[in-house]
Amino acid sequence: MQSQEVIDLERVREDYNTLKNEYEKQKFLTLAFKKRFEKFSQLSKIAEILSYTIKVEEILNLVAAKLFELIGKGENLKIFLTKEGREDLILRIEGEVKNNKLALEVKEKLKQETIFERWVVQNRQGLLITDAQNDFRFQMDSERVQENSIISYPFLRGNKTLGLLRLSSLKTEAFSVEDLRLLSILADLAAASLRNARLYQRTEYLATVDGLTDLYVRGYFEELLVKDLKMASLEHKPLSLLMVDIDHFKDYNDTYGHIVGDTVLKKIALFLRQKIASKGKVFRFGGEEFTVILPGIEREKAIEIAEDIQISLEREVIYVRRKETRITVSIGVATYPRDGITREGLMKKVDDALLRAKREGRNKVCAA
Repeated sequence: MQSQEVIDLERVREDYNTLKNEYEKQKFLTLAFKKRFEKFSQLSKIAEILSYTIKVEEILNLVAAKLFELIGKGENLKIFLTKEGREDLILRIEGEVKNNKLALEVKEKLKQETIFERWVVQNRQGLLITDAQNDFRFQMDSERVQENSIISYPFLRGNKTLGLLRLSSLKTEAFSVEDLRLLSILADLAAASLRNARLYQRTEYLATVDGLTDLYVRGYFEELLVKDLKMASLEHKPLSLLMVDIDHFKDYNDTYGHIVGDTVLKKIALFLRQKIASKGKVFRFGGEEFTVILPGIEREKAIEIAEDIQISLEREVIYVRRKETRITVSIGVATYPRDGITREGLMKKVDDALLRAKREGRNKVCAA
């Protein structure tokens, strides 16, 4: 009887230990599942934010911050982007973790990528390294690498690589397959958002830049002039405006054809951009008219710039079918606040000055 009691007690203990082990296992699995659920909930929120973020800088900053929150490991973070149509990597964001806080630095420079970045771009897939010094896939002789653990994943859209995410640690075996999986999901979300941002930038560019001359269009000129006038008012500085009109351009078009006329417009646009350089911005106002905003430029200096443009263009020779042709321009000048304090007021004055230059025989500069 006593022996039967001993056997029953042993069975109870065995069952207890089995149940205890199973409980601990299920408890561990529950905690692991809870952590995974929380991380995927975070990814869902990130995806929602990225879906309406259309600025590249905002996308990169968000991805960098959330990546560290999601993974919670590593001391160094880098985000590279490629140039349109090329695979050269540009370092755009670099982050360093100190005292469990991520400090981000915005950059835009062509950085010599390591063998690891080259591998990710060439293979178009994720990379997990647990011990960089002893990874058989890489020859470390030619490059000094301080990190021991690395996870990286490319931004892929179709057959294009838009860049890559890279997280590294000085410790060995710092990252897991699950970490790489989270990185890959974040990279895919970022890639979709970056593509949308680039499409938006391209659309915005086409809406603000003239396709023929590559100059800003009239709508953008009017918008920017309002902003520049506000800045001039706040800083108590002058602002000058030039309006440039090609003399007898209709006759030139009728004589040599519109293709030659378009070539002349492109040449003059380039000429104006080179003459103005960093002093201001050049716009195609419409047809054969161009405008120039010169922030911080006084009236006398603006007249000097306008006369330099007018005289230099008069001396330019444009060859059409081996024949020498010449183009001249008439230019109006107006200056804030002397000639007007609003966009409309300044535009009226510069337009009046241009009309006077035309009435007085063209190929000259008139100031308001």
